[in-house]
Amino acid sequence: MHLKGLDHIGIVVRNINESILFYRNIMGFVPGEIEDIREKHMKIVKLRKGDLVIELLEPDNKEAPPSTFGLKHIAFHCDDIDEFVKDAVKNKLRLLTAAPMEHDNDRFVFFSATDGEFIEVMERKE
Repeated sequence: MHLKGLDHIGIVVRNINESILFYRNIMGFVPGEIEDIREKHMKIVKLRKGDLVIELLEPDNKEAPPSTFGLKHIAFHCDDIDEFVKDAVKNKLRLLTAAPMEHDNDRFVFFSATDGEFIEVMERKE
């Protein structure tokens, strides 16, 4: 499947500012800038510690059910997202996106693994 390694872990939180304080002050992560992605109805921030990256996602809907919050997805990176999608289709993976999506020049797809967990695979444009 041409995976190179872990890219990040996505966690949905109720309050992105409180979560930043926890991951910065207790866990030692360095936060980036908060992005307000209006078309996705959420705020996103990436926090780094060495090679580890955590992506915090705060949805606009604060009244969402509790199952909405917590670990959302694990993301891996690859060299060629189009080749990954071809292999995924050939192996009958349940893709949650019909074609690779784009954000900040990165291309990515989501699929559902055996127990329904979300997996993201992305091609980063350096």
